[in-house]
Amino acid sequence: MNFLLNMFLTFILVMLLTSIPATNSALDADVQQRCEDFLKKYNTEADKLQREDTLASWNYETNMNTENKDKTISMTGKTSKFALESRETAKELLQIIGNQAPSDMNSSMRQLKLITRTSSSNNTEKTKEEADLISQMTAIYSKTSILKTIDKTNYRFKLNAHLLPIMSEVSKENLGNLKWAWKVWRKAVGPKIKPLYEKFVGLVNIGAKENGFQDYGDYWRKEYEVENLEKMIEDILKEMHGLYKKLHAFTRYKLHKLLGGSVIDENGLMPAHVLGMWAQNWGHLYNTMAPFPNKTIPDVTKVMQQKEWNNVKLLQVAESFFTSIGLDEMPNSFYTKSMISKEEGKKSVCHPSSWDLGQGDVRLKMPCMGVSSGDFITVHHEMGHIEYYLAYKDQPVEFRTGANPGFHEAVGDTIALSVMIPEHLANIGLLTDSVGDEEEQMNFLLKQALQKVAFIPFSYIIDKWRWSVFAGKTHPDQYNEYWWKLRKEYQGVKPPIERDDEDLFDAGTFFHVAHNTEYLRYFLSHILQFQFHEALCDLSGHQGPYHNCSIHNSTVAGDKLRDMLALGKERPWPEALAVLTGSKSLSSKPILDYFKPLENWLDRHRLENGYKLGWN
Repeated sequence: MNFLLNMFLTFILVMLLTSIPATNSALDADVQQRCEDFLKKYNTEADKLQREDTLASWNYETNMNTENKDKTISMTGKTSKFALESRETAKELLQIIGNQAPSDMNSSMRQLKLITRTSSSNNTEKTKEEADLISQMTAIYSKTSILKTIDKTNYRFKLNAHLLPIMSEVSKENLGNLKWAWKVWRKAVGPKIKPLYEKFVGLVNIGAKENGFQDYGDYWRKEYEVENLEKMIEDILKEMHGLYKKLHAFTRYKLHKLLGGSVIDENGLMPAHVLGMWAQNWGHLYNTMAPFPNKTIPDVTKVMQQKEWNNVKLLQVAESFFTSIGLDEMPNSFYTKSMISKEEGKKSVCHPSSWDLGQGDVRLKMPCMGVSSGDFITVHHEMGHIEYYLAYKDQPVEFRTGANPGFHEAVGDTIALSVMIPEHLANIGLLTDSVGDEEEQMNFLLKQALQKVAFIPFSYIIDKWRWSVFAGKTHPDQYNEYWWKLRKEYQGVKPPIERDDEDLFDAGTFFHVAHNTEYLRYFLSHILQFQFHEALCDLSGHQGPYHNCSIHNSTVAGDKLRDMLALGKERPWPEALAVLTGSKSLSSKPILDYFKPLENWLDRHRLENGYKLGWN
């Protein structure tokens, strides 16, 4: 009897359960469809709007007149309105879906989350004001010229055309000019930008806090999708510090011998004006510091000029490297629409940049481009961005960007590691007397270190300073004080003259601060490029030291690189990194291994000459 009763109750329970409508699954199907419809519409409209917005910015940066400036500000209001409406819909969908999304919605869920991620204020007027402030600061930076009277004649000194060349010539005879150029640029630009920047900080913080971030710096850091970002960076810096100190000590020793003890303290901080306008890259010192002067690397600038290379030739040679590993050719429109020289009647932003206007329309803005080894490297760097654009062009809008901002910067620089080895330069006819012995390789490694290793602390300081400003820890009257505190601590660099005036704003005289471009990307790119380079060299079958590796003509390496680039931001960056390198972790080991022969040589040189590490 009990058995029959149990069977009957079980039957009733089953009937009751199966008669309940499948509300959850029906709701899931409905929401999935709604999600698909929204993303389809969003991608169509965002693609069109992004193109209009980028074109307006392109027009302004290549022709800085009032009409083009007004159009960029107008577009900012239009894009902000669209972004605000899209965010609200995306938030609503995410709230409905909760944690019930099936695995086949992973891509849609990631797109929705990225759409909601913003620091823009809901107040479109504030957003327009932010854009206007950036335009004003960029214009001050780009248009400033310095008036100087020489023999009763007035001359106008521009940053790129005149001041930077002055700063590149380090000698006893030029010390006065170095200090003058360093000082007048900061005096002319910093005080004008400072009040605009103070206002800008307040505005961007309002938007960031409206969107759930602690401040605008927190918004930037969250872009990297790792919880321990600052610790990760500081750990890398600690691992790199030994090599940096050795390079710093060697540079100081050489400059002390060249310029004397009254200019360079043999145990102390180095004055910034002998290290370039911002002391972030010391490559201009190579000719005075080559370990083996009789074996110094020939100047490929002279060879290119002797061969009558022009700007287009520079681009074509860079393109040929990318296509040799199986990456995309530049579309014809790249050569017709890019700005690679100054145009009569137009004031443009001289700083080089690459542009993705969508639908395969990619461009290079480099109006101050010349034919030099520096421009040769820059063109490869910028074309690396463009190859990235082309690789992910078929992705949804939210995935059409780098896995993280550092990835974008690293791609072209990774190629440059192959391009700039003496063997490759010889293969393309720019070196004729390279012998490739140990002394020549040591010269090459020092030249690379002056550009790559010297840069790493600086590339962290820029945003460490801004994070503190955005967080309200560093107030406007402390801008310069904290700036130079960081530079002394991390770089071992000091100002050549007193910087106590509260009106001064030395950080703001650097382009990326005036233009509000996040800078940690460059720190990460300088670590990532060596991880990429090592992985690509292994794929190409290279044997021997990585500083001798070029992946030219290796489609095996190029195919793997394309696999990573084509992802765009489809996955978090550690997963994208693993596609190429097999590891999800940022690592300093490849860059330290690359420079290990130089580090060993620096150790020997220091012991033989008796100079110290570190600074007081």
